[in-house]
Amino acid sequence: MDKVGFMCKIAGQNNNLMGQFHNALYLGDAMKRVEILENAGQLPLAYITAATHGLTEIADRLAAELGENIPSLPEGKTRSLLIPPAPLTASGDWPLLRVMRGIFEGGLDATGKAELEEDDEAAGADWGDEDLDMVDASEAMANGGDGFDAEEGEANEEDGEEGGWDLEDLELPPEAETPKNAGNALSVVFVAPPPGMPVSQIWTQKSSLAGEHAAAGNFDTAMRLLSRQLGIKNFAPLKPLFLDLHMGSHSYLRALATAPIIPVAVEKGWSESASPNVRGPPALVFTFSQMEDRLKAAYKATTEGKFPEALRQFLNILHTIPLIVVDSRREVDEVKELLWVCATSKRTLLLQSTLQGCCWRTTLMRAKQRGPDRCSNSAVERRIAVS
Repeated sequence: MDKVGFMCKIAGQNNNLMGQFHNALYLGDAMKRVEILENAGQLPLAYITAATHGLTEIADRLAAELGENIPSLPEGKTRSLLIPPAPLTASGDWPLLRVMRGIFEGGLDATGKAELEEDDEAAGADWGDEDLDMVDASEAMANGGDGFDAEEGEANEEDGEEGGWDLEDLELPPEAETPKNAGNALSVVFVAPPPGMPVSQIWTQKSSLAGEHAAAGNFDTAMRLLSRQLGIKNFAPLKPLFLDLHMGSHSYLRALATAPIIPVAVEKGWSESASPNVRGPPALVFTFSQMEDRLKAAYKATTEGKFPEALRQFLNILHTIPLIVVDSRREVDEVKELLWVCATSKRTLLLQSTLQGCCWRTTLMRAKQRGPDRCSNSAVERRIAVS
């Protein structure tokens, strides 16, 4: 906010009214906006802004200047100051894991710094040709020699005991400080945690029920299970049920506007005391108690003579039964009984509608055969439309 206020001041110095007004909007400064609008000659807008935000003294002064041209304000509406939301900032870098210094850090840092200093000092101290006692090979051969002085070689051999490089002549870098826990160096090296298994994958691995596979979003395996267990081949009526199961067993959270949506799996019987390493089955939106309520609604539609509505209810129950999950053997028997009742009622309603259609077609044909004097076609058609 401090930076926005500084930008507002810069815009005012540059006579940039539009930029100054935008920054005042971001700051939520109503007084500044009224001042900018008044300086720009927009007195009606300045009056509306002052009256809306409760600046009564400024609003009265502007009303006196406007005279009869005071704009009207809508009544019955609650007014509030529009302030942009405070941005969410993280207090540290992700992944916020403790990283220990390894064996290659700390101990070798001193050695590396010492080597760099020695390289800088030795840059101008190379060996020169004047420091070496070299003999030209061509001159030695011209003088009848082979370029090797035997006496000098013997003298060098005699002084060999005192010659050569001794350890005290070498400027070795200081010894690296080895950490005391060098034996456990591998244990302090940072290792990124492995990614966990998605909850939907756990659901499909632990279950052989088509409803739970559909809730996990694995529609392919759900259709294979239904085809293998119940012999279902046409899955078009089950598509909306699959989508309802998948959407009902997941919740989607948006943490930030620029961050992707976080999916959260909804588990059955979840509690705060449950272990995070133990995953429960998905929470399904279809239950056996819902099927009982739908059966009552289908019976009511049948008794009221609403056969198309009753047929739709029975078909919905038949399509949902393969996707529900029960917990006891008694509920399994009840589901089988419900399946038999719905299948029988569906066949009865289909037969009823077929017979009703045949009866009305027979009545229409007989009416046409008798002629218009006995029974008019329009009257029969009206009866069919009413039924």
